[in-house]
Amino acid sequence: MAEFSPKPFGSVSHSHDRGKPRITQEEAFATLRAANFEPLEPYPGFAKPWKNRCTQCGQESEPRYVNVKSGSRCRFCHLSRARRNRRTSGGSHKGAQAIAPMNVDDSKSKENR
Repeated sequence: MAEFSPKPFGSVSHSHDRGKPRITQEEAFATLRAANFEPLEPYPGFAKPWKNRCTQCGQESEPRYVNVKSGSRCRFCHLSRARRNRRTSGGSHKGAQAIAPMNVDDSKSKENR
């Protein structure tokens, strides 16, 4: 019978300990490239900041693989798209209705008093 050896105090169980495969660098690079990022350094790990460049706007950032995998994209592209949408829509939020400016004629308002 094999002897039980407990894990050291403070050790953490990782996904690869539970039989799930680790992410390879090639898989991580493919995921980042599919999200319009170009990696600028080797894959650091699932939840660590990862230096890259957006292939659309050219800005550098450090998203985490886990966030990109769940759908996050370039924050600079997102901000510029939001600003552009506000300019073209007159600055109002989706669903908000514009209020026409009041046309106040001083001569009429004095007569009605």
